[in-house]
Amino acid sequence: MKIIAYGEPTEKGILFHYPSKESKDVFLALYEVIKEKFKGYFEVQIEPPKKRRTIRENKKYWAMCGEYGVFMGGMTKEEVHEGIKDRAVAERGYPVEENKISHKVHAKSSAKLSTIEFNILFEVLKQEASENGYVFKEDRVYDGRKNNKK
Repeated sequence: MKIIAYGEPTEKGILFHYPSKESKDVFLALYEVIKEKFKGYFEVQIEPPKKRRTIRENKKYWAMCGEYGVFMGGMTKEEVHEGIKDRAVAERGYPVEENKISHKVHAKSSAKLSTIEFNILFEVLKQEASENGYVFKEDRVYDGRKNNKK
């Protein structure tokens, strides 16, 4: 569950400002359950709000993965995506997650990424393609020749 509220320091602690009465009610109900079940102990993770990527950005990325997969001899877009995530972890500081049971570290699911984190995948995909001599359709400069081939 994610509740967005804005905090303001006071002498007695932090005063939370909620964007709506409904979110305040949800938070207070959750707090009551926590007090009862866990004796009031809980963890709060504070982070700045993140802009989520658009459906258009998501479609564009997956289309590029598919396009590059064809160039690479028939790789699926999912195979390209997994390879790009692995490379992004190794080279660009792409975020990772730890499995809570096996404690294995793996690349964070792209579904959970902010626009800034998701942009890492775009950059790595374009770099990977460039290093292998591929130019995405959107980046081609057409000079009048059919299919832009030499």
